[in-house]
Amino acid sequence: MESTDYLATIRSRAEEALASHDVATAERIYGELQGEQDEPWRLRLLQARILTAKGRVYQAIRSLRSLPVGQRQEPEVQLELGRLNYAQGQLSEARTALQSYLKQRDDQADAWLLLAEVHRRSASWGAASNACSRAISLDPENVDGYLKLGQVLQEGRQFERAIQVYANGLKVVPNSAELLCDMGAAQLALGDAEHAIRSLRQALRLRPLNIAAVYNLGSAFVKIGQFEEAQRRFSQVLRLRRGHADAWYKLMHCRRQTAEDQPMIRKLSTLTGRRTESANPRLWFALGKALDDLGQYDDAFSAFARANELRAAQHPHDCAVLERTIELTTQTFSDELIGRLDAGAGNSPPMIFIVGLPRSGSTLLSQILDGHPNMTCVGEHQRLNWVKMAVAQPFGGRVRYPDMVPLLSRLDLSRMAADYLQEMPRVDGWLVDQSLEHFQDIGLLHLLFPHAWFIDMRRDPRDCGLSMYFSDFSASHAYSYRFNTLARHIRSHQALMEHWHSALPEKILRVKYEHLVADLEGQIGALTRRIGAPAHPDPGHFYLRDSVVNTASAWQVRQPLNDRAVGRWRNYAEHLDPFLTLLEE
Repeated sequence: MESTDYLATIRSRAEEALASHDVATAERIYGELQGEQDEPWRLRLLQARILTAKGRVYQAIRSLRSLPVGQRQEPEVQLELGRLNYAQGQLSEARTALQSYLKQRDDQADAWLLLAEVHRRSASWGAASNACSRAISLDPENVDGYLKLGQVLQEGRQFERAIQVYANGLKVVPNSAELLCDMGAAQLALGDAEHAIRSLRQALRLRPLNIAAVYNLGSAFVKIGQFEEAQRRFSQVLRLRRGHADAWYKLMHCRRQTAEDQPMIRKLSTLTGRRTESANPRLWFALGKALDDLGQYDDAFSAFARANELRAAQHPHDCAVLERTIELTTQTFSDELIGRLDAGAGNSPPMIFIVGLPRSGSTLLSQILDGHPNMTCVGEHQRLNWVKMAVAQPFGGRVRYPDMVPLLSRLDLSRMAADYLQEMPRVDGWLVDQSLEHFQDIGLLHLLFPHAWFIDMRRDPRDCGLSMYFSDFSASHAYSYRFNTLARHIRSHQALMEHWHSALPEKILRVKYEHLVADLEGQIGALTRRIGAPAHPDPGHFYLRDSVVNTASAWQVRQPLNDRAVGRWRNYAEHLDPFLTLLEE
């Protein structure tokens, strides 16, 4: 009988052959081992790796699963099953296998990082964060642990914690361009463009051709309105990688394209015709924007339609979810409930909440108000969601928002208000919140801040809907990818806003984008008088402000006020008949 050491050496040769992509040699060695007295699960593990190298991953998984239970529980087998199931997107099976492995070998940092990635892809941010922290504790000099934990925290929108993680990593590995690049991205997401630019420039000094750092630096310049500098950065990205879809998209949105840009637009059009790039919706959105600027409306619409078709296939949307939420919300926030709980935070600053549909003009209004000496805009954020999640924890998942609201006491509401304000800047005047999704939470926000005002930003739904359809929104706005779901979402939004106007008629002000464009000073003057604020000294020069803009309107709000977007839908009227009909239902 061959010695165990001899067999281990033979298996090692097979693994080396696989690492060198020499599958034929690995198969030959596997054939030789079948006649030896080797442990069956080790042979099966080698077979699975050979099958994987040949692209037959499902067969490899089935081979390992067919082992007897005792052999299947071997740590190496469970780790391989975890890797293979993760690669195939079978996250539940991957998680089970990796957890089984780590129960037996809990000192393996790489396995903890893989488990963290499985949790991340399942949107289990807490579990992913814990797994990353365990990996870092086992191997504190491994940059991957800090990068993964920072990524998890950023996706959970905990940007400040992510920045601290990157800072901790840089104490251990001070010259990591990857950590500096990701720190810059987190600072950018937090609205701290100054520190983001500093971090990204430092990353580029270490690695001048780091595409992610160059791209993020361009994005930072967009947010602070330095569009020429942003264009240079995005153009540099495209010289390094001509098919970089995000860089094309951002480049097209740095300014209006003209006839002089035709050569560049032809390059973009050629890219969308290539097999590898034709399925990338970001490129089609970029092409649509360029063609729209040139007035080639039919071709532009075709490009936008293709982009949305691809996005819709990636992210199906169920309008019934929002409709059920709205039904529950209108039932919950009755006059009786509001009267019973109308207490909230007595010492809260005067507040203004801007709500509305995306692309309704909310960023324009926010930028104007932020220029008022007595107003501070905090932009869009997720603070209220975290507050709601925290207050729901004692119910153990049995009761969710909004069903939990009638169970809250005035003390609960006061604590929620304090938690919300904890991370807000301390201001002497009005605090302006531009989180559009708060349209669902106006009742709760009124209970938290009884003295707050709500601005219902409205725009012609034909223009607003078309602008949403032309914007590459994230999956949280997947309703915008098809005209039927877009029209249905707009109608649901309008229905809930009518409920709030009825329930809180003295607290909600309606501002129409078209009126704002036609009579800026008159509209802003009426708004400030209504809420009891001093007159705005200079609303017309909002576009000269050096504030950070984090929305899709970053370029538009840096331009002098104009009415180009009013009635824009008419350029596409012949393509919009189904959408317009659905809006009127």
